[in-house]
Amino acid sequence: MTTPAPLITRATAHDVAELRQLYFAVYGSDYRIKLGTCPQTMADTIADPAVTWLVARLHGSGQVIASALLRRDPAARIGRLEGVAVHPDHRVAGLAAGMLERLCAEALGPAGELDSVYAAARTATRGPQRMLLRTGFRPMGVLPNATLFRRREHIALMVRHRDGVLARRAVPPRLSPEVRPLAQAAERAAGIGVSPAVPTAIPAPPPARPRERQVEFERIEAADFVRRRHQELQGARGNVFYPFHQPNTMLTPVGGGFEVYAALDPSLLTCALVDITPDVLLTASLLEQIVESVEAAGARYVEALLPLRDQDALRAFHAQGFVPSALYPAMRRVGDSFEDYVVVSRAPHHLDFRTADIDPSLRPYIEHYCTAWTSTYLTTTDSKESA
Repeated sequence: MTTPAPLITRATAHDVAELRQLYFAVYGSDYRIKLGTCPQTMADTIADPAVTWLVARLHGSGQVIASALLRRDPAARIGRLEGVAVHPDHRVAGLAAGMLERLCAEALGPAGELDSVYAAARTATRGPQRMLLRTGFRPMGVLPNATLFRRREHIALMVRHRDGVLARRAVPPRLSPEVRPLAQAAERAAGIGVSPAVPTAIPAPPPARPRERQVEFERIEAADFVRRRHQELQGARGNVFYPFHQPNTMLTPVGGGFEVYAALDPSLLTCALVDITPDVLLTASLLEQIVESVEAAGARYVEALLPLRDQDALRAFHAQGFVPSALYPAMRRVGDSFEDYVVVSRAPHHLDFRTADIDPSLRPYIEHYCTAWTSTYLTTTDSKESA
């Protein structure tokens, strides 16, 4: 007798307890994300109108055996896949992929409201990467040491677009040497052309800037105040773009002068630099001290999201040890076209790819990152002469 296929439905608040059991069965006690451990966070997420949370239930018992959700940012027209899990005792071929396809078809189809959807896939095993590749996602980068389970793990950025969006990209005519190798990796890994062909060259290490006088920072961790303050500034400036990241920490020098807004996750020991005001270039030489300050607050991985067209900002971050790690093509709609963005990251602790199980489609990004990290942090006699 054929067993009926699991029934896929929307999650409800009554599913929270079973969902927590599901995530524990899949990830064990090392799962640190509130989405699978905190009942209030999970209930709030299920009730959020910007979230579609699907679960798969066994026929008869109704037991929850799989989960996947899509979080939408309607203003940015971007979605983020989260919480994909299938119970080890009930793995059915294609179950998770079918749930993802349903979420993406709804969001990116003719009646959908999004232009792209992205997912962060673990690299401890190839399963999540291959599932996303099978459902139309393109590999767009690897973020080393970007999350924490039993140990620090690398994350693969995977992106899927609405039909026709990539054809409307507005890309710079030329790229700086710091970003060009990432663009070439995207060409090899995902067939995403970024700029006219130019001779391949490894950029010289960024020149060592004279360290500015030591700046003493005040750190404000009142999340509601920080968000309100940033929203006031953002309303006046209107150019901050970092979907799904709300600042919860602010750094400012004693006596004022500028403000740094960061999204700090103490459970994962990660930090996203959401905004630096009034202008990142005015504080470029202080980025090293800014990073030291968020590291003192617990961050072991720091990233920023920058427009590909802003070559000056990309150079400034690269000069302070940030490596271009992932490309998000056609991320932001501007008028009738779309702009590419780059994720730059700093992972100052030990890098180890030996335990990673990475799909071959992502290998160009690993090769790019290793070369870029070496050219940034290891200065040889030859590189000093070429610089």
